[in-house]
Amino acid sequence: MEQIKTITNNLMTKNLSNIKLKEDEYKKNNMIYCKKCNTPRIAILDENFIVRCICKCQDEQLEKEIEERKKQEQIEKFKNLQKGSILGEKYKNSTFINTDIDRSNSFLQAMARCQKYCDSYKDCYKNGYGIYFYGNCGVGKTHLMACMINELNKKNVPCILTNFFEISKIIREAYENKESDNSIFNKLSTIPFLFIDDLGTENVQKNGQDVWLQEVIYDILNKRYNKNLPTIFSSNLTLNELKENKGLLTKTIERIFEMTKNAVINIVDESYRKKERKNQLPF
Repeated sequence: MEQIKTITNNLMTKNLSNIKLKEDEYKKNNMIYCKKCNTPRIAILDENFIVRCICKCQDEQLEKEIEERKKQEQIEKFKNLQKGSILGEKYKNSTFINTDIDRSNSFLQAMARCQKYCDSYKDCYKNGYGIYFYGNCGVGKTHLMACMINELNKKNVPCILTNFFEISKIIREAYENKESDNSIFNKLSTIPFLFIDDLGTENVQKNGQDVWLQEVIYDILNKRYNKNLPTIFSSNLTLNELKENKGLLTKTIERIFEMTKNAVINIVDESYRKKERKNQLPF
């Protein structure tokens, strides 16, 4: 006999006649059954105490409601995460399937690696595998990151896309409004997959003159490195160029290298954005 789940706030009784039948119930052989699924609505406990319980169809409905509540909670969780995301309308429907494959071999190889990464995201998460994309403007780095984010979101995997310009803006606003900036640090330090776009475009001056932002960048990456959390970067520059031309701290470059050393991907292609605009011209 299937396990019967009891409703604890129902009054126990020794007399079946004290239990009033509901419209969807019937009585048979000193038991009360559900008319829909024909399973018991009462359970006989020790010393012949009788207590109301839920039948099979009620149990299934309860499970559906619990599952639906979990889905809604997950949706709300993702909405809260995306409050700090820079993934705009342009990329919200980007997928590997609808990506234009009239691209260079370099781009297509990079896309294949991104798909494989998403397929094996559990191993990537377990081992803290990150990716470092670099290449000229418009070759599709952000698009690939958006495809990855949308694919991971379908698998209910929390991830967020941001850049250090956005992070610095949020933190400065919090400071000016005398609010705590711990929430953004905690979110970026603990989210399972963090995507950082356009690394090297933020206002980090050579020789580390902008000490504040330099330390913000390092602190976030160092926390993720120590927690072995995957971080995916995109940049127009190589790691060496970030150091030599943008003045990013050596310790930060070393952290990025350690987090992405198995997947540094150079995308070589003409600017797809320029080609796209050219194709849309009416002449």
